[in-house]
Amino acid sequence: MASEEIHVALTPLDHLHPSNYVKLFYYFPLKPNVSFADIFNDLREALHKTFVQLPWLSGKVYRQEPATSGWRPGQREIRYRPVDTDGPRPYQLHFKELLTEWNYEDLKEDGFPVDAFEHEDLLSTPILGDIEIGADLVISQANFLPGCCILAVSNCHAALDGPGMITVMKVWAQNYRGLHGDTGGNVEQEQIPAESSDRTLLDRLWMQKGIARPSAEADSWTRGLVGIGFEPLKEIITIPPPRVMKQRMFYMSHTNMVALQKECEKKTGPGILSSGDTISALLWRCLLKARKYASSGGLPDNSVLEMPVEARADFSEAVPPSYIGSCCFFNHATLPLADLTSHSTSLSHVAQAIRSVAGRVNTQVMHDAYAVMRDVEDYTLVRQRFKGVDGADMFITNNLLFPIGDICFGDVGFRNGGRAEELRISMGSYSDFVRVAFIMPRKSHGGVELNISLFDDEMENLLGDEEFGKFCLPL
Repeated sequence: MASEEIHVALTPLDHLHPSNYVKLFYYFPLKPNVSFADIFNDLREALHKTFVQLPWLSGKVYRQEPATSGWRPGQREIRYRPVDTDGPRPYQLHFKELLTEWNYEDLKEDGFPVDAFEHEDLLSTPILGDIEIGADLVISQANFLPGCCILAVSNCHAALDGPGMITVMKVWAQNYRGLHGDTGGNVEQEQIPAESSDRTLLDRLWMQKGIARPSAEADSWTRGLVGIGFEPLKEIITIPPPRVMKQRMFYMSHTNMVALQKECEKKTGPGILSSGDTISALLWRCLLKARKYASSGGLPDNSVLEMPVEARADFSEAVPPSYIGSCCFFNHATLPLADLTSHSTSLSHVAQAIRSVAGRVNTQVMHDAYAVMRDVEDYTLVRQRFKGVDGADMFITNNLLFPIGDICFGDVGFRNGGRAEELRISMGSYSDFVRVAFIMPRKSHGGVELNISLFDDEMENLLGDEEFGKFCLPL
Protein backbone atom coordinates (compact mmCIF):
# COMPACT_ATOMS: atom_id res chain seq x y z
CA MET A 1 0.00 0.00 0.00
CA ALA A 2 1.47 3.35 -1.05
CA SER A 3 2.11 5.84 1.73
CA GLU A 4 0.06 9.01 1.82
CA GLU A 5 1.42 12.01 -0.06
CA ILE A 6 2.60 14.86 2.17
CA HIS A 7 2.03 18.50 1.20
CA VAL A 8 4.28 21.25 2.60
CA ALA A 9 3.58 24.88 1.78
CA LEU A 10 6.62 26.89 0.77
CA THR A 11 7.49 29.94 2.84
CA PRO A 12 7.17 33.60 1.86
CA LEU A 13 10.94 33.79 1.26
CA ASP A 14 10.85 30.67 -0.92
CA HIS A 15 8.73 32.69 -3.33
CA LEU A 16 11.55 35.13 -4.03
CA HIS A 17 13.02 32.59 -6.45
CA PRO A 18 11.59 31.34 -9.75
CA SER A 19 11.37 27.61 -10.45
CA ASN A 20 14.58 27.67 -12.51
CA TYR A 21 17.49 25.25 -12.17
CA VAL A 22 21.01 26.50 -11.48
CA LYS A 23 23.50 23.82 -12.53
CA LEU A 24 26.60 23.17 -10.45
CA PHE A 25 29.37 21.13 -12.09
CA TYR A 26 31.82 19.59 -9.60
CA TYR A 27 35.05 18.25 -11.14
CA PHE A 28 36.31 15.28 -9.10
CA PRO A 29 39.62 13.55 -9.97
CA LEU A 30 39.40 9.75 -9.86
CA LYS A 31 41.98 7.19 -8.85
CA PRO A 32 43.50 5.04 -11.62
CA ASN A 33 41.51 2.05 -12.83
CA VAL A 34 38.40 2.75 -10.78
CA SER A 35 35.11 1.43 -12.09
CA PHE A 36 32.78 4.16 -13.28
CA ALA A 37 29.85 1.85 -12.52
CA ASP A 38 31.04 1.36 -8.93
CA ILE A 39 31.38 5.11 -8.35
CA PHE A 40 27.95 5.72 -9.84
CA ASN A 41 26.27 2.98 -7.80
CA ASP A 42 27.77 4.36 -4.60
CA LEU A 43 26.69 7.90 -5.52
CA ARG A 44 23.16 6.63 -6.13
CA GLU A 45 23.13 4.67 -2.88
CA ALA A 46 24.34 7.73 -0.96
CA LEU A 47 21.67 9.89 -2.60
CA HIS A 48 19.06 7.31 -1.59
CA LYS A 49 20.27 7.54 2.02
CA THR A 50 20.00 11.32 1.73
CA PHE A 51 16.38 10.98 0.58
CA VAL A 52 15.64 8.61 3.46
CA GLN A 53 17.13 11.20 5.82
CA LEU A 54 15.44 14.18 4.11
CA PRO A 55 12.49 12.65 2.23
CA TRP A 56 11.07 15.94 0.98
CA LEU A 57 14.15 16.30 -1.25
CA SER A 58 12.83 13.38 -3.30
CA GLY A 59 9.62 15.27 -4.00
CA LYS A 60 8.49 17.94 -6.41
CA VAL A 61 7.37 21.57 -6.33
CA TYR A 62 3.78 22.20 -7.39
CA ARG A 63 1.38 25.09 -7.59
CA GLN A 64 -0.83 24.83 -4.52
CA GLU A 65 -4.52 24.07 -4.98
CA PRO A 66 -6.76 27.13 -4.32
CA ALA A 67 -8.91 25.15 -1.88
CA THR A 68 -5.91 24.75 0.46
CA SER A 69 -6.08 26.62 3.77
CA GLY A 70 -3.99 29.78 3.62
CA TRP A 71 -3.78 29.75 -0.17
CA ARG A 72 -3.03 32.88 -2.13
CA PRO A 73 -2.36 33.33 -5.87
CA GLY A 74 1.08 32.06 -6.81
CA GLN A 75 1.44 29.90 -3.66
CA ARG A 76 3.67 26.87 -4.19
CA GLU A 77 4.17 23.69 -2.19
CA ILE A 78 6.31 20.56 -2.01
CA ARG A 79 4.65 17.18 -2.40
CA TYR A 80 6.47 14.01 -1.44
CA ARG A 81 6.09 10.57 0.10
CA PRO A 82 8.25 8.97 2.80
CA VAL A 83 11.27 7.16 1.35
CA ASP A 84 11.72 3.54 2.40
CA THR A 85 15.23 2.29 3.12
CA ASP A 86 14.59 -0.74 0.92
CA GLY A 87 12.65 1.18 -1.72
CA PRO A 88 13.63 1.98 -5.32
CA ARG A 89 16.87 3.86 -5.81
CA PRO A 90 16.59 7.47 -7.00
CA TYR A 91 15.73 8.20 -10.60
CA GLN A 92 17.05 11.72 -9.99
CA LEU A 93 20.67 10.63 -10.64
CA HIS A 94 21.69 9.66 -14.17
CA PHE A 95 24.84 7.98 -15.52
CA LYS A 96 26.75 9.17 -18.58
CA GLU A 97 30.13 8.19 -19.98
CA LEU A 98 31.23 11.10 -22.13
CA LEU A 99 32.50 10.40 -25.64
CA THR A 100 35.38 12.86 -25.65
CA GLU A 101 39.09 13.24 -26.25
CA TRP A 102 39.39 15.15 -23.00
CA ASN A 103 40.90 13.57 -19.90
CA TYR A 104 41.15 15.04 -16.43
CA GLU A 105 44.74 16.25 -16.64
CA ASP A 106 44.10 18.05 -19.93
CA LEU A 107 40.99 19.71 -18.50
CA LYS A 108 42.95 20.85 -15.48
CA GLU A 109 45.87 22.13 -17.56
CA ASP A 110 43.48 24.18 -19.71
CA GLY A 111 41.74 25.64 -16.65
CA PHE A 112 38.57 23.54 -16.88
CA PRO A 113 37.22 25.49 -19.87
CA VAL A 114 33.56 26.31 -19.56
CA ASP A 115 32.94 25.36 -23.19
CA ALA A 116 34.68 21.96 -23.10
CA PHE A 117 31.25 20.29 -23.04
CA GLU A 118 27.74 21.31 -23.91
CA HIS A 119 26.08 22.03 -20.59
CA GLU A 120 22.94 20.19 -21.68
CA ASP A 121 25.10 17.09 -22.24
CA LEU A 122 26.36 17.28 -18.66
CA LEU A 123 22.87 17.83 -17.24
CA SER A 124 19.61 18.46 -19.03
CA THR A 125 17.10 20.58 -17.13
CA PRO A 126 14.09 22.62 -18.21
CA ILE A 127 14.43 26.40 -18.40
CA LEU A 128 11.78 26.64 -15.69
CA GLY A 129 10.42 23.72 -13.73
CA ASP A 130 6.78 23.02 -14.60
CA ILE A 131 5.01 23.42 -11.27
CA GLU A 132 1.69 22.41 -12.81
CA ILE A 133 2.87 18.82 -13.27
CA GLY A 134 5.59 18.97 -10.61
CA ALA A 135 9.20 20.19 -10.76
CA ASP A 136 11.79 17.78 -9.33
CA LEU A 137 13.67 19.21 -6.36
CA VAL A 138 16.83 17.34 -7.35
CA ILE A 139 18.15 16.63 -10.85
CA SER A 140 21.68 15.25 -11.19
CA GLN A 141 24.00 13.35 -13.49
CA ALA A 142 27.37 11.67 -12.92
CA ASN A 143 29.48 12.26 -16.04
CA PHE A 144 32.59 10.14 -16.50
CA LEU A 145 35.67 10.56 -18.65
CA PRO A 146 39.24 9.26 -18.16
CA GLY A 147 40.35 10.19 -14.65
CA CYS A 148 37.33 12.33 -13.86
CA CYS A 149 33.78 12.44 -12.60
CA ILE A 150 31.91 15.65 -13.35
CA LEU A 151 29.05 15.51 -10.88
CA ALA A 152 26.35 17.82 -12.22
CA VAL A 153 23.71 18.78 -9.68
CA SER A 154 20.74 21.11 -9.82
CA ASN A 155 17.97 21.91 -7.40
CA CYS A 156 14.69 23.64 -8.10
CA HIS A 157 15.44 27.19 -6.97
CA ALA A 158 11.84 27.66 -5.89
CA ALA A 159 12.56 25.60 -2.76
CA LEU A 160 16.29 26.03 -2.01
CA ASP A 161 18.70 28.93 -2.03
CA GLY A 162 22.47 28.63 -2.53
CA PRO A 163 23.40 27.75 1.07
CA GLY A 164 20.60 25.18 1.11
CA MET A 165 22.06 23.57 -1.99
CA ILE A 166 25.47 23.41 -0.31
CA THR A 167 23.97 21.66 2.72
CA VAL A 168 22.34 19.05 0.46
CA MET A 169 25.70 18.36 -1.19
CA LYS A 170 27.44 18.03 2.19
CA VAL A 171 24.83 15.53 3.39
CA TRP A 172 25.11 13.53 0.15
CA ALA A 173 28.91 13.46 0.45
CA GLN A 174 28.70 12.45 4.11
CA ASN A 175 26.40 9.55 3.23
CA TYR A 176 28.82 8.49 0.49
CA ARG A 177 31.67 8.40 3.00
CA GLY A 178 29.44 6.46 5.35
CA LEU A 179 29.17 3.64 2.83
CA HIS A 180 32.88 3.05 3.35
CA GLY A 181 33.22 3.65 7.06
CA ASP A 182 33.79 7.39 6.52
CA THR A 183 37.14 6.60 4.90
CA GLY A 184 39.04 9.72 3.96
CA GLY A 185 36.52 12.05 5.54
CA ASN A 186 38.72 14.29 7.66
CA VAL A 187 35.82 16.72 7.88
CA GLU A 188 33.38 17.51 10.63
CA GLN A 189 30.12 15.56 10.43
CA GLU A 190 27.27 17.71 9.16
CA GLN A 191 24.61 17.95 11.85
CA ILE A 192 21.11 18.31 10.43
CA PRO A 193 18.64 19.23 13.19
CA ALA A 194 14.94 18.84 12.53
CA GLU A 195 14.60 22.62 12.24
CA SER A 196 16.67 22.52 9.05
CA SER A 197 13.67 21.14 7.14
CA ASP A 198 10.95 22.99 9.04
CA ARG A 199 9.13 25.32 6.65
CA THR A 200 7.28 26.93 9.57
CA LEU A 201 10.48 27.91 11.39
CA LEU A 202 11.01 31.38 9.90
CA ASP A 203 7.40 32.40 10.49
CA ARG A 204 7.48 31.24 14.12
CA LEU A 205 10.74 33.05 14.81
CA TRP A 206 9.44 36.19 13.11
CA MET A 207 6.34 36.18 15.31
CA GLN A 208 8.31 35.42 18.48
CA LYS A 209 10.71 38.30 17.84
CA GLY A 210 7.83 40.72 17.31
CA ILE A 211 9.98 43.63 16.13
CA ALA A 212 8.69 44.09 12.59
CA ARG A 213 7.03 47.35 11.69
CA PRO A 214 3.71 47.21 9.82
CA SER A 215 4.32 46.34 6.19
CA ALA A 216 2.41 49.44 5.07
CA GLU A 217 5.16 51.58 6.64
CA ALA A 218 8.02 49.93 4.74
CA ASP A 219 9.94 52.23 2.41
CA SER A 220 10.66 51.36 -1.22
CA TRP A 221 14.17 50.05 -0.47
CA THR A 222 12.86 47.64 2.19
CA ARG A 223 10.09 46.47 -0.11
CA GLY A 224 12.67 45.93 -2.83
CA LEU A 225 14.51 43.45 -0.60
CA VAL A 226 11.68 41.03 -1.34
CA GLY A 227 10.98 42.07 -4.93
CA ILE A 228 7.90 44.15 -4.14
CA GLY A 229 7.18 47.56 -5.62
CA PHE A 230 8.62 47.06 -9.08
CA GLU A 231 6.37 47.15 -12.09
CA PRO A 232 5.16 43.56 -12.60
CA LEU A 233 6.97 41.81 -15.43
CA LYS A 234 5.77 38.77 -17.29
CA GLU A 235 8.76 36.62 -18.12
CA ILE A 236 8.68 35.83 -21.82
CA ILE A 237 10.37 32.49 -22.44
CA THR A 238 10.64 31.52 -26.09
CA ILE A 239 12.24 28.44 -27.63
CA PRO A 240 14.65 29.07 -29.17
CA PRO A 241 15.46 32.42 -27.52
CA PRO A 242 15.73 35.41 -29.88
CA ARG A 243 19.40 35.81 -28.96
CA VAL A 244 21.81 33.46 -27.19
CA MET A 245 24.30 34.68 -24.63
CA LYS A 246 27.95 33.69 -24.59
CA GLN A 247 29.39 32.51 -21.28
CA ARG A 248 33.03 33.30 -20.55
CA MET A 249 35.26 32.79 -17.54
CA PHE A 250 37.70 35.49 -16.48
CA TYR A 251 40.50 35.28 -13.94
CA MET A 252 41.55 37.93 -11.43
CA SER A 253 44.86 37.14 -9.76
CA HIS A 254 45.49 37.78 -6.10
CA THR A 255 47.84 40.60 -7.11
CA ASN A 256 45.10 42.23 -9.17
CA MET A 257 42.57 41.74 -6.37
CA VAL A 258 44.90 43.69 -4.08
CA ALA A 259 45.37 46.36 -6.76
CA LEU A 260 41.59 46.65 -7.23
CA GLN A 261 41.10 46.93 -3.48
CA LYS A 262 43.64 49.75 -3.28
CA GLU A 263 42.02 51.49 -6.25
CA CYS A 264 38.63 51.41 -4.56
CA GLU A 265 40.00 52.46 -1.17
CA LYS A 266 41.49 55.72 -2.41
CA LYS A 267 38.54 57.64 -1.01
CA THR A 268 37.41 55.39 1.85
CA GLY A 269 40.68 54.22 3.33
CA PRO A 270 41.27 50.57 4.31
CA GLY A 271 38.85 48.42 6.28
CA ILE A 272 35.59 49.78 4.86
CA LEU A 273 35.11 47.90 1.59
CA SER A 274 35.06 44.11 1.25
CA SER A 275 36.50 42.14 -1.65
CA GLY A 276 32.94 41.41 -2.70
CA ASP A 277 32.21 45.16 -2.83
CA THR A 278 35.18 45.95 -5.04
CA ILE A 279 34.79 43.03 -7.46
CA SER A 280 31.05 43.70 -7.74
CA ALA A 281 31.80 47.36 -8.46
CA LEU A 282 34.12 46.41 -11.32
CA LEU A 283 31.59 43.96 -12.76
CA TRP A 284 28.63 46.32 -12.46
CA ARG A 285 30.48 49.20 -14.09
CA CYS A 286 32.21 47.29 -16.89
CA LEU A 287 29.31 45.03 -17.85
CA LEU A 288 26.96 48.01 -18.06
CA LYS A 289 29.49 49.84 -20.22
CA ALA A 290 29.61 46.82 -22.52
CA ARG A 291 25.82 46.66 -22.70
CA LYS A 292 25.37 50.42 -23.11
CA TYR A 293 27.75 50.71 -26.05
CA ALA A 294 26.11 47.72 -27.77
CA SER A 295 22.59 49.03 -27.29
CA SER A 296 20.93 50.55 -30.33
CA GLY A 297 17.73 51.58 -28.63
CA GLY A 298 19.14 53.28 -25.56
CA LEU A 299 18.93 52.25 -21.91
CA PRO A 300 17.04 53.64 -18.89
CA ASP A 301 18.49 56.53 -16.91
CA ASN A 302 19.21 54.41 -13.83
CA SER A 303 20.88 51.04 -13.28
CA VAL A 304 19.96 48.76 -10.39
CA LEU A 305 22.37 46.12 -9.09
CA GLU A 306 20.76 43.30 -7.12
CA MET A 307 22.74 41.07 -4.77
CA PRO A 308 21.54 38.16 -2.60
CA VAL A 309 22.01 38.56 1.14
CA GLU A 310 22.37 35.32 3.11
CA ALA A 311 20.19 35.87 6.18
CA ARG A 312 20.35 32.77 8.38
CA ALA A 313 22.57 34.20 11.11
CA ASP A 314 21.01 37.67 11.15
CA PHE A 315 17.34 36.73 10.81
CA SER A 316 17.56 34.80 14.08
CA GLU A 317 20.24 32.93 15.98
CA ALA A 318 17.73 30.07 16.14
CA VAL A 319 17.94 29.49 12.37
CA PRO A 320 20.48 26.68 11.94
CA PRO A 321 23.25 27.22 9.36
CA SER A 322 22.01 23.98 7.76
CA TYR A 323 18.50 25.36 7.13
CA ILE A 324 17.54 23.82 3.77
CA GLY A 325 15.10 26.36 2.43
CA SER A 326 15.39 29.91 1.21
CA CYS A 327 16.56 32.43 3.77
CA CYS A 328 17.90 35.32 1.76
CA PHE A 329 16.92 38.79 0.63
CA PHE A 330 17.82 40.77 -2.48
CA ASN A 331 19.75 43.92 -1.64
CA HIS A 332 19.93 46.54 -4.34
CA ALA A 333 22.02 49.59 -5.16
CA THR A 334 21.04 52.24 -7.71
CA LEU A 335 23.20 54.65 -9.71
CA PRO A 336 22.49 56.88 -12.69
CA LEU A 337 23.68 54.96 -15.74
CA ALA A 338 25.57 58.00 -17.00
CA ASP A 339 27.52 58.21 -13.73
CA LEU A 340 28.10 54.46 -13.49
CA THR A 341 29.66 54.27 -16.95
CA SER A 342 31.49 57.62 -16.92
CA HIS A 343 35.31 57.70 -16.94
CA SER A 344 35.08 60.59 -14.46
CA THR A 345 33.31 58.38 -11.90
CA SER A 346 35.78 56.45 -9.77
CA LEU A 347 35.47 52.76 -8.98
CA SER A 348 35.66 53.84 -5.36
CA HIS A 349 32.37 55.73 -5.80
CA VAL A 350 30.69 52.64 -7.28
CA ALA A 351 32.03 50.39 -4.51
CA GLN A 352 30.82 52.85 -1.87
CA ALA A 353 27.32 52.75 -3.37
CA ILE A 354 27.34 48.97 -2.92
CA ARG A 355 28.73 49.16 0.62
CA SER A 356 26.21 51.81 1.67
CA VAL A 357 23.23 49.54 1.00
CA ALA A 358 25.01 46.50 2.45
CA GLY A 359 25.46 48.45 5.68
CA ARG A 360 21.72 49.05 5.95
CA VAL A 361 20.82 45.35 6.21
CA ASN A 362 20.30 44.13 9.78
CA THR A 363 17.87 42.00 11.78
CA GLN A 364 15.30 44.80 12.05
CA VAL A 365 15.30 45.42 8.30
CA MET A 366 15.06 41.69 7.55
CA HIS A 367 12.03 41.34 9.80
CA ASP A 368 10.43 44.41 8.24
CA ALA A 369 10.99 42.97 4.75
CA TYR A 370 9.64 39.59 5.86
CA ALA A 371 6.48 41.35 7.06
CA VAL A 372 6.07 42.84 3.59
CA MET A 373 6.44 39.44 1.96
CA ARG A 374 4.15 37.83 4.50
CA ASP A 375 1.39 40.30 3.67
CA VAL A 376 1.66 39.95 -0.10
CA GLU A 377 -1.74 38.97 -1.46
CA ASP A 378 -0.42 37.62 -4.76
CA TYR A 379 3.02 35.98 -5.06
CA THR A 380 2.97 36.43 -8.83
CA LEU A 381 3.66 40.14 -8.22
CA VAL A 382 7.06 39.30 -6.71
CA ARG A 383 9.90 39.84 -9.15
CA GLN A 384 13.53 40.87 -9.28
CA ARG A 385 14.86 43.62 -11.53
CA PHE A 386 17.43 41.42 -13.30
CA LYS A 387 14.77 39.11 -14.79
CA GLY A 388 14.78 40.23 -18.41
CA VAL A 389 17.60 41.07 -20.83
CA ASP A 390 16.48 44.59 -21.65
CA GLY A 391 17.03 47.60 -19.43
CA ALA A 392 20.10 48.43 -17.36
CA ASP A 393 19.73 46.18 -14.31
CA MET A 394 21.75 43.12 -13.32
CA PHE A 395 22.34 40.58 -10.56
CA ILE A 396 25.67 39.51 -9.06
CA THR A 397 26.05 36.43 -6.87
CA ASN A 398 29.13 36.55 -4.65
CA ASN A 399 30.43 33.00 -4.04
CA LEU A 400 33.87 34.02 -2.72
CA LEU A 401 33.27 32.14 0.53
CA PHE A 402 31.51 29.12 -1.03
CA PRO A 403 32.87 26.22 1.10
CA ILE A 404 33.67 23.86 -1.76
CA GLY A 405 36.31 22.15 0.40
CA ASP A 406 33.65 21.13 2.93
CA ILE A 407 31.96 18.92 0.32
CA CYS A 408 34.01 15.75 0.77
CA PHE A 409 33.16 12.31 -0.66
CA GLY A 410 36.20 10.59 0.90
CA ASP A 411 39.08 8.79 -0.76
CA VAL A 412 37.39 5.58 -1.94
CA GLY A 413 37.66 5.92 -5.70
CA PHE A 414 38.44 9.63 -5.55
CA ARG A 415 41.70 11.53 -5.45
CA ASN A 416 42.12 14.84 -3.61
CA GLY A 417 40.37 13.32 -0.59
CA GLY A 418 37.07 13.26 -2.45
CA ARG A 419 36.99 17.04 -2.87
CA ALA A 420 36.23 18.72 -6.17
CA GLU A 421 39.18 20.56 -7.68
CA GLU A 422 36.94 22.88 -9.65
CA LEU A 423 33.39 24.19 -9.70
CA ARG A 424 31.55 25.61 -12.67
CA ILE A 425 28.09 27.21 -12.61
CA SER A 426 25.54 27.42 -15.39
CA MET A 427 21.99 28.69 -15.48
CA GLY A 428 21.43 26.72 -18.66
CA SER A 429 19.12 28.26 -21.22
CA TYR A 430 17.59 30.45 -18.49
CA SER A 431 20.71 32.64 -18.75
CA ASP A 432 19.47 33.85 -22.16
CA PHE A 433 16.60 35.62 -20.39
CA VAL A 434 18.30 37.20 -17.36
CA ARG A 435 21.29 39.40 -16.50
CA VAL A 436 23.47 37.52 -14.02
CA ALA A 437 27.18 37.28 -13.19
CA PHE A 438 28.88 34.99 -10.66
CA ILE A 439 31.92 35.67 -8.51
CA MET A 440 33.35 32.18 -8.07
CA PRO A 441 34.92 30.71 -4.88
CA ARG A 442 38.32 32.11 -3.98
CA LYS A 443 41.21 29.92 -5.12
CA SER A 444 43.69 28.47 -2.61
CA HIS A 445 46.33 30.83 -4.04
CA GLY A 446 44.06 33.83 -3.51
CA GLY A 447 42.82 34.54 -7.04
CA VAL A 448 39.22 34.38 -8.19
CA GLU A 449 37.32 33.51 -11.36
CA LEU A 450 34.36 35.46 -12.72
CA ASN A 451 31.52 33.80 -14.65
CA ILE A 452 30.02 36.28 -17.12
CA SER A 453 27.27 35.91 -19.73
CA LEU A 454 26.74 38.54 -22.43
CA PHE A 455 25.57 38.70 -26.01
CA ASP A 456 28.32 38.54 -28.65
CA ASP A 457 28.55 42.27 -29.34
CA GLU A 458 28.50 43.04 -25.62
CA MET A 459 31.22 40.47 -24.94
CA GLU A 460 33.41 42.06 -27.61
CA ASN A 461 32.99 45.40 -25.87
CA LEU A 462 33.98 43.87 -22.54
CA LEU A 463 37.05 42.19 -24.02
CA GLY A 464 38.13 45.57 -25.40
CA ASP A 465 37.57 47.45 -22.13
CA GLU A 466 40.97 48.61 -20.83
CA GLU A 467 39.66 49.13 -17.30
CA PHE A 468 38.33 45.58 -17.10
CA GLY A 469 41.43 44.14 -18.79
CA LYS A 470 43.61 45.89 -16.23
CA PHE A 471 42.32 43.49 -13.58
CA CYS A 472 40.87 40.46 -15.42
CA LEU A 473 42.21 37.94 -17.92
CA PRO A 474 39.86 35.91 -20.17
CA LEU A 475 40.24 32.14 -19.84
